[in-house]
Amino acid sequence: MVLPYERIFTLMTTNTTYHIAIIGAGPRGLSGLEQLCLQYSGLNTTQTSYLGPDHIHLTLFNDKETLGPGTPWEIDQTPHNWLNISDRALENLEGRVAMHWRDLHIPSFPSYIDWCDKHDYRTYTNARDYFPSRSQMGQYLKARFKSIALPLKDYGVLKVITQKVIEVKTERNFLSIKTTSGQIDTLFHESVLTIGHQPTTDSPQIKKWKAHSKTTAAILIDNCYRKDLRSTIGSAIGIRGMGLAMIDVVRLLAHANHNYFTAASPVGPFLKYHIKNRSFEHIVLFSLDGFPPAPKPVGKRIDRKFAPSKKQRKAFKKEIKTHLDYASEQHSPNFLVEAFAKIAAAIYQSLSNEVGYSFDQETQLQEVIKDQVNNKNFKHEACINRSLPKIDYLKRLCLMAFGKAPFSLDYVVGQVWRHLQPDMYRLFAHTGLPDATMDKIVAIDEGTKAYSYGPPVKSVLQLIAMMESGILRLDVSSNPDIKTIPQGWQLSNSTTTYKVDTMINTVLDKPKLEAITAPILTNLLKDDVICPVSSDLGVATKANALIESKDASFTAGLAMLGRNCKGSVLGVDAILECFSPEITHWATGVLTRHLAYIDS
Repeated sequence: MVLPYERIFTLMTTNTTYHIAIIGAGPRGLSGLEQLCLQYSGLNTTQTSYLGPDHIHLTLFNDKETLGPGTPWEIDQTPHNWLNISDRALENLEGRVAMHWRDLHIPSFPSYIDWCDKHDYRTYTNARDYFPSRSQMGQYLKARFKSIALPLKDYGVLKVITQKVIEVKTERNFLSIKTTSGQIDTLFHESVLTIGHQPTTDSPQIKKWKAHSKTTAAILIDNCYRKDLRSTIGSAIGIRGMGLAMIDVVRLLAHANHNYFTAASPVGPFLKYHIKNRSFEHIVLFSLDGFPPAPKPVGKRIDRKFAPSKKQRKAFKKEIKTHLDYASEQHSPNFLVEAFAKIAAAIYQSLSNEVGYSFDQETQLQEVIKDQVNNKNFKHEACINRSLPKIDYLKRLCLMAFGKAPFSLDYVVGQVWRHLQPDMYRLFAHTGLPDATMDKIVAIDEGTKAYSYGPPVKSVLQLIAMMESGILRLDVSSNPDIKTIPQGWQLSNSTTTYKVDTMINTVLDKPKLEAITAPILTNLLKDDVICPVSSDLGVATKANALIESKDASFTAGLAMLGRNCKGSVLGVDAILECFSPEITHWATGVLTRHLAYIDS
């Protein structure tokens, strides 16, 4: 008797249909689908004149009905969750050209900015940037995905399976896929994982708190983006973590019961928080270092002061590439830090009348910048005084963002790094650097995020207004002593103590492969199919996105794109990186392997 598996195998090896699976239908899954169609429709190559849509079949797996947004940009989330990238920066999110693939027509789709104009969404001016809600970006991604998925499904090229994938295995150089509903009959020549945030092993602290919340009245919210958050919490709130997720949560809580913000004065930038109905006794923030992220410059007129010139960017890239030509010999990140320090020092010196501290020699300035980049807790007279009361510290940063206070060195360094990040993301993708060196470069980039990934200035102004109202407390923000008590938790330092009945965890999991608990990755790791770049980083992949397998005999076309490849690539979390050249490289590789398969 012929088994179903054998019948499937026989079918697949006696025709030219190439089966491709895309696992994950967020923005990277969308980008992967677009790039595949660009390659196969012949717009980017002259090799595909004889390959029509009937020569491939695409299967898209997603655990949610909505295609395009992914979890960070879900369309039904609160409008109080904002992007931390402005519309002006999103000018680089380009549209899709129309594609004609034999008798299959795929329509064009506008860039993000053109789409906003068409739908009358508010956009930026030179004086002030606009930061849209995450759900607005989600609407764009959903519409863009629908516009390509519909014609592909109607033609019979694309099948969408709304199930969670839990296992990918190799079967005679093909790939088999299992979902929560069972084994998929089709075997695939290629599969790409474009999955985003994945659950990880709980830290000892979170494990302890989960056990505590099960046996007491304490309320622990481990998913700070859960949609019922506001109706789940108590009256005294502790928030673990002081990054962008914290700001989203505080903004949501701030607008509870019709509370609102207005300008504190007709001339200043600061706000006043109006409490119509007091929902909370207090909201207590804390993290290891106790500092919220710094706001981005308010608009183009201020931000362009920190932007490297074309000449400077060219010199920076050239210097980095010179060292990457001998990547295996680079045993420290010093070549990056030194190249950056030259640019940052020149820009700081050009702001001579707008900075708070002057250096006699540029070489001295460069050395200080290197120290600043290598150690985010570095102290110097040129940097903002972190011993200031937190409210004064934040006010000073906001005045810098408006160009109304002298810029500190750390603020300048952080903004220059942000401007060079897109270049670094391209330069440090699949470099061949020693793992330890890439580890340190990732750590340096992470260390700059308090500035380079900073929120819009309005977010920080809202924090200040809530601090002035007495609801938001940062008195114990720097690594407080935390005790579990029957009513919840007690947070204290040497001078102040707070009790909270609700703890909200806003510390988002890092893409550390060995800590991820999602079955799709743990199974691949257990089978020695994938391996981490290093113990603290994500999955090792090649320049064409194929995985670097521990098994030297592994030849199946399994690829991975996105944040779980942190270390193989540097940039993973930004929305623009979901449409990066690495995805084009993957799609080009798929076509090349398909042509080779036909010829074999």
